[in-house]
Amino acid sequence: MPDQLTDEQWEQIEAEIFAGRKIAAIKLIREHARVDLKEAKTIVEEHEQMLRQQSPDMFTTSGSSGCTVGLIALATGVVGVAMLG
Repeated sequence: MPDQLTDEQWEQIEAEIFAGRKIAAIKLIREHARVDLKEAKTIVEEHEQMLRQQSPDMFTTSGSSGCTVGLIALATGVVGVAMLG
């Protein structure tokens, strides 16, 4: 893990991880630590595993990014419009 990150930066990153926003956490790592995408992704995934073991109750989602819910809502809307038309 990058040693140059401040406690405040880690708090921001962890807030994104706890909220299920891994992409936002990866962006923060890349911005603050100046690492490439692959390294930032690895850091976030390893940190997420550690946080899930230490504080599983802090997560607002089960680990999904919400994409499935969005796709279901979109599909439902499309079917509804098709039925009306």
